[in-house]
Amino acid sequence: MSSYSADNASENYGKKQSLFTKLKALNGKIVKANCNAHILHNTLKKVTDFINCDVETTATCVYSHFSISANRRVELQDFFDFLDLQYNDLLRHVPTRWLSLGPAIERLLKSWPAVISYFQSMGEECPKRIQTHLGLKPDGCDGGLQIKVKEAYLHFIQNLCCIFEQAVRVLER
Repeated sequence: MSSYSADNASENYGKKQSLFTKLKALNGKIVKANCNAHILHNTLKKVTDFINCDVETTATCVYSHFSISANRRVELQDFFDFLDLQYNDLLRHVPTRWLSLGPAIERLLKSWPAVISYFQSMGEECPKRIQTHLGLKPDGCDGGLQIKVKEAYLHFIQNLCCIFEQAVRVLER
């Protein structure tokens, strides 16, 4: 018995020129088996579609805000110092790399008090997309409730990412 696994769109199971179709032409008994890690990843993505928080975009836009400016990172470090937190750079989530979301969210959550304080200090200068993704209300009229809700969503998805990562590791054995 032999098996073939691929993790590239052009190599997976295309109908015309994929490696699978060429192998199938040589041996008609080959059976197509989908990648279980893909199935798990798609399940996680579907779950995130049902919550009222786009965690992937949240992690990406916060990371992007700081990644393009050394001055912004220095300002963020000042918030870490003020809050007596250990500074760590935020991590980039790459949508095509399944296992990058969990660590990116985990680092964002460890940095949450400093990140929220930083953006709150910007007031009206805070980008609207970041206000939306972090639950910031310019007038603070909700007492920070939306910020807490967004944080809870991040914790929920981060927990699911941990479960997903464990399942992928089991599949790798």
